[in-house]
Amino acid sequence: MRIRVLTDDNWSIALFCSIVTGFIVIVSCLTRRRRRYFSHHRLVDDVHHLWPFDEYLIQPTLCNVCSSTLLSGFHCSSCGIYLHERCVRPARRLYHCKHMTGSQEQIQHQWTRGNLPLDSECIICRRPCGAEPRLCDYRCIWCQRIVHDSCMRALPSQCDFGEFQRLIIPPNAVVSRTGNKKIVGYAHSVIERILPCSIDGWCPLLVIGNRKSGGANTDIVLNSFRTYLNSLQVIDISTITPDSILEWCNSLPTVGFYILVCGGDGTVNWILETIENTTPGLKPAVGILPMGTGNDLARILQWGYGEDSAVDVSTYLKKVLTAEVVALDRWSVDITANARHFGVAKTTARHMRMSNYFSVGCDALVTLNFHRRRDKIPEFFASRFVNKLHYFHYGTVDTFLKECKDLQNNVILEMDGRVIENLPALEGICILNIPSWGAGVRVWGAGENIPVQKIDDGLVEVFGIYSSFHIAQMQVGLADPFRIGQARRVTLTLKRRFPCQCDGEPFEEGPCISDIFLFVAPFICSIRVAVAFVGFLGMVAHYSQKISIGMALVCMVNHSSIDPLKNSFNPSVTQINTDCPLLNNTMKIEGPYPWTKNIQGLVLGGYFWGYLITEVPGGYLAGVYGARLIFGGAMIIAGAFSILIPLGARLHWGVVWFLRLIVGLAHGVIWPCMTVIMSHWAPPDERGKLLGFMNAGAQIGNVVTLSIGGLMCSWSFAGGWPLIFYSTGIMGLIWGIFWIFFYTDSPRHQRCISNREKDYIAHATQGQLSNHDKNEFKAPWKAILTSKACWALFITHTCNNWGTYTFLTSIPKYMAEVLKFDIKSNGLLSSLPYIIFWLNINISGAVADMIIRKKILTRTQTRKLFNVLGNLFPALFVIGLAFMTCKTKYFAVALLTIGVTFTGCCYGGGFMLTANDIAPAYAGIIFGISNTFATLPGIISPYIVGALTEKDAYNWRYVFFICAVIYIIGMITFLFIGSGDIQSWAVKRRAESITPEETPLSEPTGDLVSKNLTA
Repeated sequence: MRIRVLTDDNWSIALFCSIVTGFIVIVSCLTRRRRRYFSHHRLVDDVHHLWPFDEYLIQPTLCNVCSSTLLSGFHCSSCGIYLHERCVRPARRLYHCKHMTGSQEQIQHQWTRGNLPLDSECIICRRPCGAEPRLCDYRCIWCQRIVHDSCMRALPSQCDFGEFQRLIIPPNAVVSRTGNKKIVGYAHSVIERILPCSIDGWCPLLVIGNRKSGGANTDIVLNSFRTYLNSLQVIDISTITPDSILEWCNSLPTVGFYILVCGGDGTVNWILETIENTTPGLKPAVGILPMGTGNDLARILQWGYGEDSAVDVSTYLKKVLTAEVVALDRWSVDITANARHFGVAKTTARHMRMSNYFSVGCDALVTLNFHRRRDKIPEFFASRFVNKLHYFHYGTVDTFLKECKDLQNNVILEMDGRVIENLPALEGICILNIPSWGAGVRVWGAGENIPVQKIDDGLVEVFGIYSSFHIAQMQVGLADPFRIGQARRVTLTLKRRFPCQCDGEPFEEGPCISDIFLFVAPFICSIRVAVAFVGFLGMVAHYSQKISIGMALVCMVNHSSIDPLKNSFNPSVTQINTDCPLLNNTMKIEGPYPWTKNIQGLVLGGYFWGYLITEVPGGYLAGVYGARLIFGGAMIIAGAFSILIPLGARLHWGVVWFLRLIVGLAHGVIWPCMTVIMSHWAPPDERGKLLGFMNAGAQIGNVVTLSIGGLMCSWSFAGGWPLIFYSTGIMGLIWGIFWIFFYTDSPRHQRCISNREKDYIAHATQGQLSNHDKNEFKAPWKAILTSKACWALFITHTCNNWGTYTFLTSIPKYMAEVLKFDIKSNGLLSSLPYIIFWLNINISGAVADMIIRKKILTRTQTRKLFNVLGNLFPALFVIGLAFMTCKTKYFAVALLTIGVTFTGCCYGGGFMLTANDIAPAYAGIIFGISNTFATLPGIISPYIVGALTEKDAYNWRYVFFICAVIYIIGMITFLFIGSGDIQSWAVKRRAESITPEETPLSEPTGDLVSKNLTA
């Protein structure tokens, strides 16, 4: 009965049959043409020319060998000659194609005759060219200039590569593995490296294509690019892997390459991931010629919606030259198997990168079926239109089969550590990074209650899909997605096998955990780590100069001339010497200067008077002008005056006091500069590691001076002890000069930094930093001086520094006077606590960052925890140290080492980072005030130590008791009123624009950035 009803309407049958027949005819024509192209394209392919077959030649064309008319034939896109099939063999002998390599210093024009475009014009006389029905007039295959036969003599013989000279790699800039032999054709494997070029603003372009993308017309487009570029610049990744091609970028570490990807979103993602993995230095900027089916990334970056084989490639070359660089978030997708057989995972782990979106369910199923079919019968997928019909077919089939139903019951969705419960009936979940999805659908939308979507905000948008039919509804604007929310980290736990896709590349995955998180700039090989390392060396030089006087005084002073006076008043010291005499093989060095302990205390304190004066001004100047010249200039000044100290000592101890005062004045600006540097260079999640690593340079400076200084004292060369000042002074001079040339005050102006890292740092510190214009920088002095968080820092810093300075300036004397170590052992053992201290700073910084990043504790709780560790334990071990004598000297060294080690917790994860935490924009000023208070112990402590131990060495125990009490005061203060959260008054007043900046052609561009066409 149903059949009768259907057959009654003959018009319906005819319409249905005509639609089916038309579809079959279209597909057949496209696939037949594609098969014919593949056949001819592969028929003649040698190392001299690449001969694609042109089935239909639109404009009048003549064979370059026999001069007869061509309706169809072979065409070498590099040199522009047209041939009959019978003329291919003689053409190899008569015509040379573009040379990929060459040894000529000056590149000459290389001409081909005839077959010019219809609108050709002579570059000399500006009259039409190629108008006669014969092979006439010439075109240079490098610069594309056209000239009459009669005008050729007026044109210089040297070729300048024309309009696109900044993008072209000249043959003489290419080094091949065959020596100086000229290479023609497309043998990319013989290229060894690329040499620098003298062209102004040179930024070489690499065009990389994938034949499988879209309608499989990419190889035709690649041939068109060979007309304008060196053949080696055009790469088909179906014949050579992109890894070997990108090695060329490493041969020019100071030149920024451009890459134009001819393909779809999957190809773009592949190239970006390869750049991340193979290019350690400057990363090339990436543009897109959209040849895929969806081309969502190209749509967002304004490269176009999709192109075919007839695209004018010169338009895209112009776009590359006029484009600007923008940041694009890249996300790591780590998939680990959940199901196991006998303890072994069923499937291997996957580690991928994502630019567009990652999805699970019906969306990925449609893509997976499409790719499987295309791999089996590639000729059926001959155009973008046909590809979309295939997508429609598989989506329609799944609408009825519902293979991914009940997805919500078989997946656990976790966003930023929070499990999303009560999901509706879904068949797909999509994690979206860019606004475009499904071939141009703005699926996330915009509205009053809809969060704003950006490609560089460090957030992904998560939405659910009800069915394949729901996908079709969203594509035509009849439905909205089920919006779940935005997150910085998404975890999907699959309980059974589901299809997945990442940037258009589908796969099936069994029970697994998919972790999606922002791919940040590499840490170990990054410029921010390089800045921290150079700053670390600066702190080594700084502290070497700082404590050099403490080590040198042991060798400079003539102890024999002042001991008789002291012994006449204090017989107990003689008892100490009787109980713990120096061994016979030990060495006691006597210096030339009979300076009493009071004088020694004045000399030691002179540095800190200068240090005290410049702390706050140094922080203000670093905030206004940046830390480059201030930090570098301070080290140069300090180095020069340190070298003069041995000369000043021969004159009078007052001269030494004055020189140390100048050194202190210069050094006073360094710690504020450190905080300013890290405010600009350290993302909050890496602040502990980077700032802790820089701080650790101070301890290495202690180690170097205390260990090597003791050895220098025993040398006879140049008097021994003056070498301490000469070496530390020269070290500071060299470092200061290097710092001025290496460092810049903002990542945006740093040389050799990738745009990925530049934008990562900028966005991580965005909203925290003030503008650095000296006319606009204003410090909130009242808010700083009335803030509880600031005063907690000031008090804790001062209390902790009491112990630090006591150890710093007095450990060598304690080792010599109480524990009775000789000068060589004294230096080595005095440095031991600081070696362990250095290790603990780096470990505690990494641990503190991990605790904050994983949200085990808040930032404030983490800072308080590490301050307790860094103050309580040193206090306990210092109390134990008070009861040590020379008979237990090695146990005393152990207690001293452990106590100083725990102090490193404050430097890696405690109060030393608080200025950057509570007010990054004013960290230099706050730390300058804090370090001003914290410098007072450096002045007072030597006097108290000298006064207590002048007459009785047993009074060292009172020195340690005082340290323990002060440690506890600092710990309690921060525990009650300390904070690690940014203060309301410290939020920057004028937001610094993070909009993409125009990139000069000579400026290297970053790795994971894309070219965005300017309006």
